[in-house]
Amino acid sequence: MLLHPRARRPRARTAVLAAALLVSGIGLSPTATAAPVVGIDQLDVTPNWRTVPRQETVTSVSATGYAHETEDSDPSFGGQLEWTDFASGESVPLGYDTGNAAFAESGVGGQWLYVQHGIGTHYLRDLETGTEKPLDMPRDASYRGLLGDTLLFQQYASAEDFSTTTGYHLVRAEDPSGARVPVTGWPAGANLHTARLAAGDGSVAVIRFNRSSDPYAYDYTDLGVVDLRTGRMTVIDAPTPAGASVLVAPVAVSPDRIAWVDKERTVHVRERSDPTGPGKMFALPEGLATARIGLVGDWVLALDDASGTDAALKRRLVALHPDGRAQTLLEKAEGEINQIPGGGAAVVGGGSATDWSLLKAVPGKIGGAPVLEKLRRLEPLPAKTDALALGAGRLTTLEYDGPKGPGFYGRTLPVGPVRTGQSTPVWQGVETDAEWNATPLLDTGDGRTVSYPRVPYTARAVVARDTSGRTTRVTVDKDGRIGDAFGRWALVQSGRPTFPGELVPGGETAVVDLDASAVVSRKPQTAAALWGDTLFTGTETAGEVARRDLVTGKDLGKVATGSGCPLTELQTAGGRWLFWACGQFARQGVVDLTTGAKITLPRSYGEGGLLGDGFFVDQYGSNLRLTDFHEMGTVETRTLVGSTPVYGARRVTWTVDRFGGGVAYKDADDRVHVVWTGVPASGLTAASPRVPAGMRMKDG
Repeated sequence: MLLHPRARRPRARTAVLAAALLVSGIGLSPTATAAPVVGIDQLDVTPNWRTVPRQETVTSVSATGYAHETEDSDPSFGGQLEWTDFASGESVPLGYDTGNAAFAESGVGGQWLYVQHGIGTHYLRDLETGTEKPLDMPRDASYRGLLGDTLLFQQYASAEDFSTTTGYHLVRAEDPSGARVPVTGWPAGANLHTARLAAGDGSVAVIRFNRSSDPYAYDYTDLGVVDLRTGRMTVIDAPTPAGASVLVAPVAVSPDRIAWVDKERTVHVRERSDPTGPGKMFALPEGLATARIGLVGDWVLALDDASGTDAALKRRLVALHPDGRAQTLLEKAEGEINQIPGGGAAVVGGGSATDWSLLKAVPGKIGGAPVLEKLRRLEPLPAKTDALALGAGRLTTLEYDGPKGPGFYGRTLPVGPVRTGQSTPVWQGVETDAEWNATPLLDTGDGRTVSYPRVPYTARAVVARDTSGRTTRVTVDKDGRIGDAFGRWALVQSGRPTFPGELVPGGETAVVDLDASAVVSRKPQTAAALWGDTLFTGTETAGEVARRDLVTGKDLGKVATGSGCPLTELQTAGGRWLFWACGQFARQGVVDLTTGAKITLPRSYGEGGLLGDGFFVDQYGSNLRLTDFHEMGTVETRTLVGSTPVYGARRVTWTVDRFGGGVAYKDADDRVHVVWTGVPASGLTAASPRVPAGMRMKDG
């Protein structure tokens, strides 16, 4: 079997590593000292934007603002309805959406908004004054919508019997406890219980219903246009499809027209002054959805029938005229159309995720198709970052999306003391069919990133990926995780510990030579770490660490950590520091390999921490905690990033550059940041005895 070309020159990689460290500004001299970082100490990494636009579900739009639910970058959050003022850009929470997207739930066409601050708490917000007043819900009725200044309620037989609907009534928002105005004019046999509010504005409500004797039938046959001043209903024979939700209807009302789509996909447009008159009819073209429509002058707006997470990128907004004309207004749009009081309709869409806005369709010139005006730009979402690695000034992220699709992206970070600018992210390929959130990333320090992906029905392998996306794969065929990686070497710890910070009974520690594409050692599992060509492993003696040269096999002696307990984890940094931990990180510390000094660290919780050059970072509560021990005899602990909570495992949501002073983390919005600790870099010893000892480097 032919070896990988790099396998013929095993010493070359170490020299390349030294060159990489030189470029990153890390010193090798055992006596050199470095000044603390000055200037800008945090870099906000420019993200790749998610290809699919941030979802903006709009429930109502007025001349002054709109009600909407904006997708949160964290899928466990969201659902909060807000009202955003166009002029100021300020948003007011309206409460959590019920999930049913019912028409006029928050209010349409007036100065009032319906607000629900919590379960059972109801308020009306005056948009003109910004004040709120409690809304006492009647015990024998359910709130169905707010149209202009009028509240619509569904009336039940009694406060104890919600199985029978006896009617609907209206009350004024100015005096919600005042007189109830009943909705009258229901035809004989009307099924009031399944009737639903379908459309309306500040002067009319359109309710759709059927005349079935089945109290739970949703086969709609009629539209009732209710005058909100008198409660009087005008009935239109208008069968409409129930669709995916009975709360969403292909019905629209403009200042002078009413339109709907019937079950045969015929569009009907009538004058509001004569809703039972002849009107105009035309067929809804195939491919357009019957869920929602809009009205702008003589034109009817409709959307493509599209599904999937990227539906907005496939859904057109089309304007249709009764005379047969049709024009595409948008190639990409969300699935809601909202009428705007006074005329026009609103839709969310644009050209791409970075060109996405709330738009208003207004009448075109001389009877032409509607034109679009921008009401508010919508910010894109960063691509979700699944794991990250940081080494020698190089940031690698594993992202769900990006300009070239999902996969690995690499960035070169600026060198101090003033850290500004960053390189354009470079796509480094994707691990086809790999499970997401299955592996952390480690930087080898020589331009490669190592992962241990889980691919269904495929033997697990260590994958080293360089900056061009070229990969080396070494099959280990054991479930487990990457324990460490440095230069040409990687460690695999098999199995899954019961708790973080423990060894796996019966597990093994495998050493992988990436340049030779081979597993060079398999031994019973022990705490292990790498620096250069040196392998550090725990021994059977509590607190003792053995060192071995992986190239020559030479025993380099033992290190006594003084832990007094069996070691379960080791880490190295700066060519000087050796971190150790015992079961579940209850006891941990650092040994200075140049002086033999022993430093005790506070215990870690959860997934444990990561060693940097002269410092240690772990999670304490919702923050990253930094323990600075670079000055002999002094150990200082402080919060590294106090204003931003950081959740998740090390090397997944946060990581440390052990060749320098950087710490990378992602926030709740999936934006990645790099902060420099201000801890001076050590004078690093050479990564391997075969690197020229005369190399000297400056502070990083």
